[in-house]
Amino acid sequence: LKMEGIPGLDTCDRIVGVGKHLCGGATDLALHCLSRCSRPVVAGLVLALCCHHRCTWNTYSGFTFLQDSGFCPSEFYTLTALTSWATCNSMDIPSKESLPDMLENYEKSEKMQIEEQVSKMPALTSQEGSQHLPSEDNHLMENRYTRLNLSAHYREEVGRKAKQLLDYGRVKYLQQQGFQCRLVQYVSKEKTLENIALVANFIGS
Repeated sequence: LKMEGIPGLDTCDRIVGVGKHLCGGATDLALHCLSRCSRPVVAGLVLALCCHHRCTWNTYSGFTFLQDSGFCPSEFYTLTALTSWATCNSMDIPSKESLPDMLENYEKSEKMQIEEQVSKMPALTSQEGSQHLPSEDNHLMENRYTRLNLSAHYREEVGRKAKQLLDYGRVKYLQQQGFQCRLVQYVSKEKTLENIALVANFIGS
């Protein structure tokens, strides 16, 4: 992730990074790339944030902030799964698009907490002896959301706060790299539920 090797940039003194729909970890990789570029100088950046449920612990730029706040890797994946609640458009169950990723993140969290026990469990099979199907897992996830007995409005608020927490970790990371940052709502939620942009300008260390 060295921008110095990109053809044409050697003729620039200052650049600005602009990104749209860099899903999850791609946003953090872009932040790492821009913040570590020594020449040309990165004067600032504007990134429209989205798809927090696709973030990973290994790429997330704000993991130091989360660790200092008491989060461990397994709790991180629970947090990323909760972010999808903000973009389910007030439905009674998660959207079909976000459901597989939410299931994956919950499975990561649970696996990390009980890894030893899970490794000893045999594969689940039906009465006919066939393998447990992913569609059955999705159905179980839908039942899980029903059993929570939480209103769609409440889940949306929890999801929004989870996204804000992850975004604030990114802000803290950039501040440590010498950037002045702010989170901006650039369009109403009626247009899109992914309506937050990270805006930063370099002020030096």
